[in-house]
Amino acid sequence: MNTIKILSVVALSSLAVACSKEKDTSTNDPSFSALSFSDLTVSEDFNWSSSINGNFTVVLDAPSNLYTENQPVELQDVDGNVLQTAVINGGQTSFSVSIPEQNTELFAYYPNTQDRVQINTNKSTTTLKIEEIDFEAGLGSSFFKSGTQVKKTSGNNLILEGDFENSSPQLDSRSFTKVRTAGAWYRYNSAGQIALRNGTNVFTSNTVGEDGRILQSVQIAGDQIYDLTYEYSGNAGFFILFMDNDQKYIGHTRVTLSSNGNASCTFLAAPNVRHIQLYGFAGSNEHLDNINMTQVPEVDSDGDNVIDRKDYYPNDPTRSYATFFPTVGRQILAFEDLWPYNGDNDFNDVVLSNHVEFARDASYNLVSASVKVQLNAMGAGLANGVGLQLLDNNKIPFSNNIISSIALKQGNTVSKLDASVLNGVLVVENLISALKPYYSNTGSGPRSAPQEFEFTIEFNSNAGSVTIIPDFYIFRTNERGREIHLPGFHGTEATDRTLFNTGDDVNGTYKNSKGLPWAIEVIYPYSLYFSHPLEKVDIVTAYPQFQGWASSNGMNNKKWMLYPTQGKIFVP
Repeated sequence: MNTIKILSVVALSSLAVACSKEKDTSTNDPSFSALSFSDLTVSEDFNWSSSINGNFTVVLDAPSNLYTENQPVELQDVDGNVLQTAVINGGQTSFSVSIPEQNTELFAYYPNTQDRVQINTNKSTTTLKIEEIDFEAGLGSSFFKSGTQVKKTSGNNLILEGDFENSSPQLDSRSFTKVRTAGAWYRYNSAGQIALRNGTNVFTSNTVGEDGRILQSVQIAGDQIYDLTYEYSGNAGFFILFMDNDQKYIGHTRVTLSSNGNASCTFLAAPNVRHIQLYGFAGSNEHLDNINMTQVPEVDSDGDNVIDRKDYYPNDPTRSYATFFPTVGRQILAFEDLWPYNGDNDFNDVVLSNHVEFARDASYNLVSASVKVQLNAMGAGLANGVGLQLLDNNKIPFSNNIISSIALKQGNTVSKLDASVLNGVLVVENLISALKPYYSNTGSGPRSAPQEFEFTIEFNSNAGSVTIIPDFYIFRTNERGREIHLPGFHGTEATDRTLFNTGDDVNGTYKNSKGLPWAIEVIYPYSLYFSHPLEKVDIVTAYPQFQGWASSNGMNNKKWMLYPTQGKIFVP
């Protein structure tokens, strides 16, 4: 397995990106002169997330004869692994992502034509241009490329009369994008003919200066791999066109030519393809012959109708696809725990590292979520718990319960469903008593390898194919309603809302009057460790570039977390 799929997302909303300038200055701008976190001056709408986080819209710029509605677009990483799949609606689609600022490249890929473009994560919209193929240019078209012939797969030839020995093509001059009846050759123009050359029948042209054109259609199920080979001379060749169930032209693929008169192509027909149409051409001194197209056998080990190539769980018939939060890496949440009163701003009272794997069935419906919550630090002297609420893509609670049960992984004896919060989980009710051994990892007190709380949430049928945003938060163990959330989240139904607008809180925004939060988020690569500040060390002191990042609304110093002050951070 080397691909990952996610449900189709067709929702257009503004991009919420903490960092939106292309250039990363990574300097201490003297205009930002805060000596401590409390001295910072920040934008009112700053989201305090050091990440690329939001909805990215992809707009297709496609030829007018190419039908793109409801066709798939893939979100890929630099290695071509599929992170998400969405469908085109009104010429565009969008992806909801949360990824690290560091060295993360995303690409939009249109499988129907193999066109790919890097997503500009500094902008909310990226244009994916579909190359227009000049079908009149013949071999001069960019449709063709030179290379080594691919060895064909043995199997039944899906092309009828591929050797032309008993073929009498009918004339059908409708557009070559119109699907012909499967199982027969059709001449596109009167110049095309079957002729005897060197003792064998071939397709050629009977008119000097005019190519003969020929077509044959093959009906398929879609989402399958095929091998095509044929012999040619001169500038003769075939285009390979894809049509959907409504016989609309939705894409094409390219053919490899070799110098010895052989052409080949191994290609994937995307899920929406229902007809493959070969469109051939040959001049009067050229020919086409021995066309062979076979389906490449693929394995579905668990019988869930999702082949192993695309199945993230190839041996589990109840699970097929996986989606992740964050999309790439892991979520670091660093808390101050004195809300609604300001704290000491070392952001080590509770430091969490979170990752969620959502499993989906063959119909993209949610089956389960595997949750890992790692406690990196606990500098708080107060007893706190960790909670989780599952929200929709707009950070709004679901109206119905979508959870059927929770199963604890080995070593976790404390996590359970939260009876007071719809679609909520009490990850840990009391961190002090749950840690074995107890540690703080702040340079003041015991240290230990971080303890992990792992569990699996099973979903009921209400979940369907929705996209879920996990809201991880902390709360006071002996005062359940005193919750602390990342700005942008609004508290659960268990939140004591009488605490809003008390102390330093402003309207329950989890920001004070200066716009400063009690929690910050860093989406971090797996390969890196976020070193939180030591006890009583202000985060601006521990990370001098933090002030430039915060004061510029995240436009500068995007990689502030890579440049700490040595001796001011916890090193595991």
